[in-house]
Amino acid sequence: MGYRSDVIFGVKKEHKDKIDTIISEHFAEDCWSVTNKKINDYEYIKGDWVIYSAKYLKWYYEFEEVRAISRVIDRIDHQSNSKECFMVCLGEDGEIHDDIGKWYDFVEHKYEIKLW
Repeated sequence: MGYRSDVIFGVKKEHKDKIDTIISEHFAEDCWSVTNKKINDYEYIKGDWVIYSAKYLKWYYEFEEVRAISRVIDRIDHQSNSKECFMVCLGEDGEIHDDIGKWYDFVEHKYEIKLW
């Protein structure tokens, strides 16, 4: 039970080891999907990125694992002026409840309502 979220965050490749250490200490081995992506199109985010995504997580800041990831992403964001990381969390109700950096350059968010 409880509110669940899909979480996607990314870091430039040079920050990968920090994130991998946190993930290995706090999360189940198969929790995160990892994608390597090379960006050539936009100068301000150009380079090698590592994108992490997980579905249906309880993403509460009270949890140590959430704080650990959020603190590192937030620190990288401030040090790089939003050029080396991003994070976005989408709740089960379709609302974005947490975001850091320019996630919209990497993630498409569609909110759709349909009549059955």
